[in-house]
Amino acid sequence: MKKYIKHGSSIIEDVYGKLQSITEGVTNIDFRIQNVSGSIQEQSASNEELSLAMENINNSNIEIVNSIQQVADNIAIQSKTISKLSNTSFELNESSEELYKVVSEGLNKKTEE
Repeated sequence: MKKYIKHGSSIIEDVYGKLQSITEGVTNIDFRIQNVSGSIQEQSASNEELSLAMENINNSNIEIVNSIQQVADNIAIQSKTISKLSNTSFELNESSEELYKVVSEGLNKKTEE
């Protein structure tokens, strides 16, 4: 009987040791899961920051494009204005030449009289 009790006790100690090993393994796995979870949370926060930065860059690019479009529109308006001024200047020059001819002819007629 002592022999069976001793053998049973030995089996219980062996089972206890194996349960301890399993418990340590589960604790180790739980620790690793917590580390992975923490890393995932950090990565998620970094992704949110990156997403916000990209959105800010996109908004800045839109503002730059709008500014460039305004500059292009202003240049087009200035180009039209310069073209009109050039035409007006050309017409004024022609009128000036005609007036010079008329005045010269008038002076020539008076000097001939």
